[in-house]
Amino acid sequence: MDLWYFVTLVGQPELWMASTLVAAILYVYLRKSQDAGKREKTKKVVVLYIAGIWIALSLVFVLKNTIQMPRPCVPCEQGQLLGMCNPYCVSDASFPSGHAAAIFAAFSSAYLATRKKWLVPLFIIPVLISYSRFALGVHYASDIIAGAVIGIAGPCIALLLIKKLPRKSHKTGKEPQEKT
Repeated sequence: MDLWYFVTLVGQPELWMASTLVAAILYVYLRKSQDAGKREKTKKVVVLYIAGIWIALSLVFVLKNTIQMPRPCVPCEQGQLLGMCNPYCVSDASFPSGHAAAIFAAFSSAYLATRKKWLVPLFIIPVLISYSRFALGVHYASDIIAGAVIGIAGPCIALLLIKKLPRKSHKTGKEPQEKT
């Protein structure tokens, strides 16, 4: 097996979609033990994480099924000689890269929610996972760049939508009344 194959496994879109369910379950479990201020911060991180990934991957799904760009590789079919096909190639559309979108959405969500500067160097992980798709010959560079842009845009869109939502007061649990 190729080293890039193991790197690319970390970017599986299904893995990151499943991680949103895990994040939601952890939030429900942990929120009872947190004070109101900490609970609001945790909720912001979790909601942005879930929404960011789902928005990005929804965009990828729509674009892949609309554009239907063929991959730069030939998928292996039963009885085909390995030299004639790419064992890492799948038969779905190429544009945009779901792996790049998923991993960039996860990291961008974490960064946007926390604004922790120490997360910035960790963006080498999405870069390497995205590159693995090119190294394995299953995506064009344009697929990967588009996936990364969508992966960053998803959490940005989620953040804008979250900021537009009415906020509830910590004390009353009701939306604040506007003064006239």
